[in-house]
Formats: sequence, structure tokens, C-alpha cells
Amino acid sequence: MEVPSTRRLINDALNDLSSDQLASFRTALRERRGDGPRVRRTDVEDKSPLQLSELLVQTFLEDGAVRVTEQLLRDIDCMQTAAELAAAAAPRERPIPVPEQHFVDRHREELIARVSNIDPILDHLLQQGVLQGEQYDRIRSLRPTQEQTRTLYREPLRAGGLRSKARLLEALEEHERYLIQDLRQQDQV
Repeated sequence: MEVPSTRRLINDALNDLSSDQLASFRTALRERRGDGPRVRRTDVEDKSPLQLSELLVQTFLEDGAVRVTEQLLRDIDCMQTAAELAAAAAPRERPIPVPEQHFVDRHREELIARVSNIDPILDHLLQQGVLQGEQYDRIRSLRPTQEQTRTLYREPLRAGGLRSKARLLEALEEHERYLIQDLRQQDQV
């Protein structure tokens, strides 16, 4: 379903007004006090709802135009029209697309707990440039393996982004083949 534009929402609301209410709206717009730009009498005099909606959007921008129109409608006692405009302009509930996590992020806890032979993985990451010599030495000096893997996640992988994670996955596929197969089967379930 297409979401109507701000201009259209305001135009629809103003088209619902009687001639007298539209005249009151023009007066209220012209005499409006508060934040934002002022509107001159010549800008609103004898303007159609479509022309007024265009003026409102140009003057107060998209978000401000709805807010100002809604307030002016309330000021001239057009409460129902104001409520309908507010409801129509309210942000629609849309699911926020969640980017798919990288395999090594999705299985972080399992990998920390289950990687048993980290040394060849660290060697691979050093050779691929994911780890620097100092990081490699520091991580290798840690015990147990879980702490080594946790530190790997916390430092070089976080800094290196997707490329580093891809290199880690390559190393895991080579040196922890059965663990990776098991985790991939879990993903399929």
C-alpha cells in the first residue's frame, strides 16, 4: 500500500473543511504565532486547499507542515479533522530489516566454547594479516583456549570487520571442520 505524501494528507484534510472553516484556517495560518516563519495574507488569500498544502510544505517542510496544520485545525475547533490528519501522518509500523549476522557472529558463544585447537587458526589469521605479531603473541599466551577465542573476538575481529570474520571462517573450515559442519546443520533446522 502506497503511503500518501505530506502534501496529499494536508490537502485531504483541508478538503474536508467547509468554506467557513477553510476561511478560518487561512486566518489562523496568517495570524499564527510561535516558532517558524510567518505567512503573509497575500500568500493565503483565496488559495485552494491544494495551494495551501503546497504553501505549508514549502514553508514548514514535511514534518513541520503536518504539525502546524494539525495545530491550526485544533485552534479553529476542527478536532476530528486534526485527529484524522495526525493518524494518517503517524509513522507506519514497519519491520526494521535486520541485517543477517555473519556466521562467526551468529555462533560466537558456541565457537568460544567448542574451538579446541586455536593455534593453527591463529597462524592462519597472522598469515592473512588479520593479526599483527604482537596480537598473535599476546593471544597465544592466554589460557584456556576459550579465553584466547574470546580475546580474538573482542579485539582483532571487531576492528577488522567482515573481511577478518571471513578469514576466521576460512581457518575454522580448515582446522575445525566438524564443528563448522555441526553449526551449519543447526542453522538449517
